[in-house]
Amino acid sequence: MSCLNVIRGWSLAILLTGWAASAWAGPRMLTGLEAGDAFGFAVSKAGDLNGDGLADFLVGAPGARGTAGISGTVSIFLGTPDSALSEPNLVLEGETSGDQFGFAVQAAGDVNGDGFDDVLVGAPGNDGSGFDAGRIYLFKGGSTLSAIPARSWDGDLAGGRYGASLAGGFDFNHDGKSDFAAGAPESNVSATRAGQVKIYLGASNLNSIVQPTAFRFTGDLANWGLGWSMDSAGDVDGDNFDDLIVGAPQPFDVNSGRAVIWFGQSSTSTTPTRLVLTGEVGSDRFGYSVSGAGDRNGDGFDDVIVGAPGHDSQGFDRGAAYMFLGGLSVNGISDWKASGGAALDSLGYAVDGGQDVDGDQTPDVVIGAPGADNTAVNSGEVDLFYGGSYPSTAPDSVISPVVPDPGFESEDRFGAAVALAGDLFGGGTSQVLAGAPYGNDATGTITGYVDVIPIGSGAPVPVRLLSFFALRVNGQAELRWELEDTGLLAGVKLEVESQGAWHDVASGWLAPATNHFMDSTPPSGEARYRLSALTRSGETVRLGVTYLSGQERPPVALRALDNPCRQSLGINATLPVGWAQVEVLDLRGRAVRRLWAGSSQGEAVFLSWDGRDEAGKAVAQGLYVLHLRGEHANLSTTFVKLNN
Repeated sequence: MSCLNVIRGWSLAILLTGWAASAWAGPRMLTGLEAGDAFGFAVSKAGDLNGDGLADFLVGAPGARGTAGISGTVSIFLGTPDSALSEPNLVLEGETSGDQFGFAVQAAGDVNGDGFDDVLVGAPGNDGSGFDAGRIYLFKGGSTLSAIPARSWDGDLAGGRYGASLAGGFDFNHDGKSDFAAGAPESNVSATRAGQVKIYLGASNLNSIVQPTAFRFTGDLANWGLGWSMDSAGDVDGDNFDDLIVGAPQPFDVNSGRAVIWFGQSSTSTTPTRLVLTGEVGSDRFGYSVSGAGDRNGDGFDDVIVGAPGHDSQGFDRGAAYMFLGGLSVNGISDWKASGGAALDSLGYAVDGGQDVDGDQTPDVVIGAPGADNTAVNSGEVDLFYGGSYPSTAPDSVISPVVPDPGFESEDRFGAAVALAGDLFGGGTSQVLAGAPYGNDATGTITGYVDVIPIGSGAPVPVRLLSFFALRVNGQAELRWELEDTGLLAGVKLEVESQGAWHDVASGWLAPATNHFMDSTPPSGEARYRLSALTRSGETVRLGVTYLSGQERPPVALRALDNPCRQSLGINATLPVGWAQVEVLDLRGRAVRRLWAGSSQGEAVFLSWDGRDEAGKAVAQGLYVLHLRGEHANLSTTFVKLNN
């Protein structure tokens, strides 16, 4: 490969013209230059750095070679209306070998209020104030971009790895300037590897940026690893001050992990209030990744998402991600959970949210599962979840890597870094960034690569799964489903889970109008089946999962008969065998009224709801959820209640 004519040292440059031609290895696919670059280890949106109205983005390569040795680099790509990302517009380098410059990259927002967004870069291996004390850099945006940092700040102690995580673009003290934060997850300031976080306040004069002592936090206990990840949380509690979420996944012990939300305030002399979120089980690594999620459910409060790639529900290191909804009284109980598809998927290794990618005006989230084996062992995948009042826990889109060197997808770890980049090309289509830091380039060299993936700007695929069940019949599994609309589908696919992996039940895709299938060789005992759809544009959409019992049981069904309803709602339900419950929920998932609960023999029942809650008070008009759950049954449908 030809060499990249990068900017050496801290020299000034506008545009680069020496990016190797082979770096553009396919449609919107970028690769590193040399073995060990780890190109794509970190990716991030950058805001609008040059003020042209298009979104820009960053790619970190902490193992890349620079003038000073293997110091690390960061590539800045400016959005362009011609959709051609043939070369980075600027490449930044670390100062000394071993800096790991580009280990973390982040949009800083407009820190000095000059109308241009700025950029943060972390170099946790920098030794300026001690071995691996770490350093962070702020680079200014402008009509002319410079490789000279506007400011830099060093970590407090050797070994702290300051700059391993960054957050920017939030206004913590509500003064109109963008603030930013950095983490030192291995800092020993308060206890061994408890970690440390600092918040910096933006200012018109960058030299006057302050870091209030009250905005300096440390982990509660040894081995917390506070500052492993961080992001702007948006305004979670609705007080007009932006908040900060920080991960403390406790990677050095067997505890479950934490994430902490610090709530913004005007005072810089008092310690901000906080909320600590906790993982479910030991070694979950809850907090390994965190992100603001925007207002996912349209209630006026911003939400957050936390990744736990070590979560072991139904498979070792299957991984999980949790959504916590904002509100006037925020609590530590998760409101939504998505789990990895198979053991070792490590779903939640990376998360990002807060932007609308499908054009429905509701923020969406993207979650990386770098251990997924969909293409090859540890090839990785990225799951996209659309926002909504009652979002699905199954991904709306599953993205597999587009690789520079087909046949060498194994161990790419695609999805180890993810970001919602915004509209890079000005055509109304948003892009998702997904890094594969251990992937091969077109020559087979392990340089790492990044896929720039366009997501359609229209509304989500207008197909809704109305029912899906599996029933044992004479040693076979009868699978039946009902879709609301199949007009935009090219096919549907059935898969069955076996030994922690998903396998096709039928060869290839079934016709879109197909609504049943007989599996002649189902697994013995309990099993799970998954239904997916293929859109005409080639996108795979997971529709839902159903359970097959080890015994022959009648199908489960749930239907709202009066939708919208006024005075009362009629409901037909076929209950699962064993314990079951039918209830009305609000869009936050909170119980409004329990309609049925007890033991069932699989009977069909008619239920009614009079529009009142458990206290007998009439509820407000709006969208509600009818929910049936029981042993191996979990069905929901939405309905509208109108005023009388």
